[in-house]
Amino acid sequence: MRSISDEFQSELHSGTLKWVTDAVKDRTNNLILCFRDGYVNVYYKSHSLFKITQHQRGYRLSLTSATPDIRSPWRLQNPG
Repeated sequence: MRSISDEFQSELHSGTLKWVTDAVKDRTNNLILCFRDGYVNVYYKSHSLFKITQHQRGYRLSLTSATPDIRSPWRLQNPG
């Protein structure tokens, strides 16, 4: 089953990772958030941009090595 922990879900909903959820909810960004086994993956126009994994001391955002040079109208910024 593809899932993440309750704590991870809470961080995406209202915690330190809320900026990711907000970026995906803004439909002009063309982003898709997919739940995987213990991590989430964010796609832009069918290309994997990055994944976020949960670790003991927090979360790790890893850029996907296969990410093409995409000129997108948005920037990933963590305003916090």
